[in-house]
Amino acid sequence: MKNIKMRILINNIYKSKLLLFFVLCSTAVLFVGCQNKNTNSNTENKQTIDSQKIEDNSKDRMTPEDSNISEVPPSVEESSSEESTLLFSELSKYQFVFSSGAGAWQTMLNINEDGTFNGYYSDSDMGDIGEDHPNGVNYSSTFEGKFTTPKKVNDYTYSISIESMKLEKEAGTEEIIDGIKYIYTEPYGLDGAKEIYIYTPQAPIKELPEGFRSWVGYMDLSDLKDEYLPFYGLYNVETESGFSSYEIDQTEED
Repeated sequence: MKNIKMRILINNIYKSKLLLFFVLCSTAVLFVGCQNKNTNSNTENKQTIDSQKIEDNSKDRMTPEDSNISEVPPSVEESSSEESTLLFSELSKYQFVFSSGAGAWQTMLNINEDGTFNGYYSDSDMGDIGEDHPNGVNYSSTFEGKFTTPKKVNDYTYSISIESMKLEKEAGTEEIIDGIKYIYTEPYGLDGAKEIYIYTPQAPIKELPEGFRSWVGYMDLSDLKDEYLPFYGLYNVETESGFSSYEIDQTEED
C-alpha cells in the first residue's frame, strides 16, 4: 500500500513538471513572436518615415525640368536687345540736323527702327565761279549705313558707332551739272566718327560736353533758360560735332 501511494505521488510530481515545462515553452514562444512582431513593425515604420523623407527631399531638390520656365527672367542680352529696339524705334520719329545755324550748309540724318540710317550733306558757295561753272560750287554727300547696337552709358546717354556707311558718290570726285560744280565729300558731322553719343530728352544740359552744346544752342550757361535737353541729340565725340533734332510731321509724310 505504501508503495502504491509513493508511485501516485511520483506520477503527480512528474505531471506537474511536464505542465510547468509546457507553460514555460509556450511563454517563450509567445515572447519570441511578440519580439518579431515589434521588430517588423519598427522596420515598417522606419521604412515609411524614410520614404517620406525621400519624397520631401525630392520636392526640395526640384530639377530644372520641373521648374516653370516662364518665370525665369530674361537674360541681359535679351533685355539689351529689346531696349535698343525701343530706342531706335523712338529715334525714327525724328530728323537730326547738324548746322551752324547760319549760312547754307547742313547735314540731315534719318535713323530707321532697325538702326540703319540715311541722309545728305550740302554746302553751297555761289561766289566760287569759273568758266566751266558760272553758277557756283556745291559740296555734297548722299549716304546710307547702319549703326551698332546702343550701349547705355548713364541714365540719359547711349553710345553707338558706325557699323557701315556707303556714299552714293565717292569722296573727292566732282562733276558739273547746270553750270554748278558738284564736289563730293564725306558727310560733315559724321566724318571721322569713332564713337557717337545719343543724348535723350531730359538730359541735364549743364552736364553735357561743351563741344555738343556749342552746336545746339547752349554755349552760354550763364543765360541758360532750359534745365534739361528738350530733344534727342547726337554727338560725334571725335570731331566734337553736335546734332539737334525735331520730330517729323507724320501727316506730311503720309
